[in-house]
Amino acid sequence: MNFGKKLPIITMIGLLLFVTLAMAPVNGNPQTSALPAIRTTEPPREETVWMTGSYNSPTQFLPWSTSLPPGADAGMYEALFGYNSVTETVVPCIGTSYSWGVTGENLTIELNTHAKWSDGSVLDADDVVYSYELAQKQARYSTDFTARFADFVKVDADTVRFDMNPGYEFSRQVEIWIMYNIPIVPQHVWTLIETAHGVSGDLTTYQYDWFDIANVPNAWKVISGPYAPVYRDALESTCAYQYREDWWGAGILYQDLPNAAAAPPKYIGTIRFAQNTEQDLAFIQGNVDLYAGYFHHIWEVWENAFPGTPGDYISCWYGHDYPYQLAASALMNLAPNHVLPNSPLGVREFREALAYAINYVPIPDAAASGYWTQAKPGFIDNNSALHAPYYDPTVTAEYEKSLNVAKAVSILESIPLMVHESDGTWTYDGTPVGPSTTPYTAICPIGWTDAIAFTNFVTEDITNNLNITIETLLVDYEAFYKGAIEDSTYDFAMFVGGNRLADAPGRFLDFMRGEHLWNKNVTAWENATFETLWQTLETANEVDYAANLDEMQEILAREVPEIPGFVNGYWYAFSEYLWKGWASEANKFQQLVTSWTDDHFVIKTRLMLNLKSTGAAPPGAAIPWFGLEIFIMVGIVSAVVITGYRLKTKRE
Repeated sequence: MNFGKKLPIITMIGLLLFVTLAMAPVNGNPQTSALPAIRTTEPPREETVWMTGSYNSPTQFLPWSTSLPPGADAGMYEALFGYNSVTETVVPCIGTSYSWGVTGENLTIELNTHAKWSDGSVLDADDVVYSYELAQKQARYSTDFTARFADFVKVDADTVRFDMNPGYEFSRQVEIWIMYNIPIVPQHVWTLIETAHGVSGDLTTYQYDWFDIANVPNAWKVISGPYAPVYRDALESTCAYQYREDWWGAGILYQDLPNAAAAPPKYIGTIRFAQNTEQDLAFIQGNVDLYAGYFHHIWEVWENAFPGTPGDYISCWYGHDYPYQLAASALMNLAPNHVLPNSPLGVREFREALAYAINYVPIPDAAASGYWTQAKPGFIDNNSALHAPYYDPTVTAEYEKSLNVAKAVSILESIPLMVHESDGTWTYDGTPVGPSTTPYTAICPIGWTDAIAFTNFVTEDITNNLNITIETLLVDYEAFYKGAIEDSTYDFAMFVGGNRLADAPGRFLDFMRGEHLWNKNVTAWENATFETLWQTLETANEVDYAANLDEMQEILAREVPEIPGFVNGYWYAFSEYLWKGWASEANKFQQLVTSWTDDHFVIKTRLMLNLKSTGAAPPGAAIPWFGLEIFIMVGIVSAVVITGYRLKTKRE
């Protein structure tokens, strides 16, 4: 056979095969049946909704975690229901309906017969009963679950019944759990995980990291939600999730969404930036779609943008209208450690005195572009539609704080064991209080520019006005801040991680009581009356409910467990350059949720599924690859090969 004459043909075929293989997507092996393949590179920009602003690291995907990375609670997991507070309707998901018994002694839930797990198995009553039994073993829920639930019962394959303990009939808290908090997990997987990693069923220390094959084998990667993790970078700061084409809810759930008929984003992802300046730039340039952080003077972005550029497409909850951001998030407070040894931080009068040493007036404009409003002393606030009916203005009139140094000094001098020394310093039981040589510190996460400004203002005011030195200490959020609060090893902390004013009053005030965690009851405050009132909120009639909230507001105002600062903005800015369909005041198909909104599995998932591509090219995108280039390249190379062959033949 004369291979010389056929060399050009062989070369072209080989080159075509090489180029075709080279263009194939760079993906790893599929993780398990019906799950998208793990990627080794970021997904294409034009197919991905990128979010930023949440500081939760994508290193664990434990369903009940209070530190779930965005995407895990907006796609991986599903709850029984959601609640749309705009339409005031329950949103079906794994559950289709629920009803209380005649006397509220039990709650019966009908399940969606279409629900399936990603491995193809049926999601049924066994999974729901097991999920609630397992949730009860988790530290986050164990105390409150045990108090309320007598039993979780499988009625049939598509029906469950939750039996209540006496005193918890018609529990508002139970309704919150079924609509917000508790994800449903596959019994056939989590029984294995519980056996391998649970401590009496508690999995708090287990990471469930999908990218750690040693601790999460492929068989354990089973979910019911529409998005599965497929990519994480080496720095563990970027994570992406891919839409599951065989998701059971497609065409069944959420058909009320404005864009229900459109294809959802193929990928959703989150990026953590080290500094606000980095994420600001990424947002302005169109490399981020949902910005859930403080943005200084955000209106200047679109005012200064050239028409048609990404910055021209940026908007907020209130669009381009003042106040841009909705002030209905968590309170930004100064939290003293009540159990700090040999200190007066656990003394009510001491905390009250510090509150009178702060000049609140200049802080909102200087720290937050005017987005903030001063927090009410009783925490319940009338700028929340859900709080307004229960807000007690008499509490504010009596207890609201403003700068009054003389009053602060007078309160300090009234505290037993507190001595105002001749040099202007203070001692408590013989121990110096915030001396300049060994000052108190107030921890605040690095890069949180608005929170840093707030912390600097209040600590400098207290230092200058009372001669009690507090210095701002900037720390890493994951490596230090959360652990210091959890372990009560801090002096003061800027705290803005509680529940939001956008939540109902009972749910909102939950962050001030119960178990001490890094984001709940952070000061380790205890007040038996407050706890009793909170416990009775969920079953009280409307008159008693309002009366209890009045008393709870007065307790908070009087006891000052945290020094109230400001109502933080519910940071939510978005770009319509690549994706449209964002919820807003003008497109109010549901309430505001953002990437760091805790739980709300159903509502967060709906937000992602409603997004629709605009078809615009990504900023700075390369020239599209259409396939014709293959043949052009083959033709060029073939011409070179043929010319070389002919020259060689001619010489011979």
